[in-house]
Amino acid sequence: MAAIWAFSKNVPLSVCADARLLGGGTNLQYPAGNEHGQAGWDAGFMFNTIGDLSEKLGQAAGQVEGGISRLAINVHGSPGQIDADSSGKGYNFTELWRKYSSPLVFINRLLNAGAPVLIMGCQAAAGDEGASFLCELSSRAFTGRRVVGFTTIGVSMRQYRKSEYCTEPGMRDSNYDMPSEGLPEIQRQREKEVLTLPWASETSPHAKIALDGKIIAGAEAPPDAVNYAFQSYLPGTWLAVIGDWNGYFLFEANGKVSWMDASMRPHRGKWWTMAGSIDWSFSDDPPGWVRQFEILTPMKSTMNGAVTINGVQHGYFTMSKQT
Repeated sequence: MAAIWAFSKNVPLSVCADARLLGGGTNLQYPAGNEHGQAGWDAGFMFNTIGDLSEKLGQAAGQVEGGISRLAINVHGSPGQIDADSSGKGYNFTELWRKYSSPLVFINRLLNAGAPVLIMGCQAAAGDEGASFLCELSSRAFTGRRVVGFTTIGVSMRQYRKSEYCTEPGMRDSNYDMPSEGLPEIQRQREKEVLTLPWASETSPHAKIALDGKIIAGAEAPPDAVNYAFQSYLPGTWLAVIGDWNGYFLFEANGKVSWMDASMRPHRGKWWTMAGSIDWSFSDDPPGWVRQFEILTPMKSTMNGAVTINGVQHGYFTMSKQT
């Protein structure tokens, strides 16, 4: 039997054709005795489209004694969507089924009874859109088997195999719902946090699993289980994106706030509330050029806001709750 890691041509890593973990590799192996996550994959190959994937799996199934016992489909994703043809376009289930229903059904027939299908696309399983996407896949495309997706951003790490131009298989689970591109120091800090989580599999903290049209594990807490009152929800770390810049806002319950970029040096300030909004500014702006940031309540995990300088509109930003 074989466990296959199939990856779209536009994802970051190219998994080695022989995907078994080899001695002298990356030293990122999962603890001995765990068959899933990074370990447990036998073969890796690239595909261009879901149709191409079905053809390559058909060839592989004919060459593998005992059949295909496990399938990971590594693609770019977003809530309720995947990039099905390496084009950068996100397909929701209706679009996916309209274009690729025959290849999907064919793939399902190639897999052994009980073989899970892991959709290794960032945030593809997040929210109601992600749950619906998995349920549709499990009821129409991959009937009778578990379909696994993830609600957060997956992380690929130092996985290049020594002396080869390919990588060990696997993707780290993470707590994050936005990437941190362009901030090396913050990326290194996040890597330390990610190393405390398992390799992404159906047992990972942020996995969601569907079977026969129903979510059977990993559903997020209902919205009313989260206290979004700003007094309790604002304090913490938020990833901020302003144009092509990104960094962190760190809010404290006592009205203090700071921001950090790649230098990790805090820039202090204060936050306050107005009618229906939360505002803040930082003390290291030069005189006559004080920026004021504003978001409107009620709060949620990702917020859009505006920046003004001395009362004049000066652009917009997005921030997402991290911790």
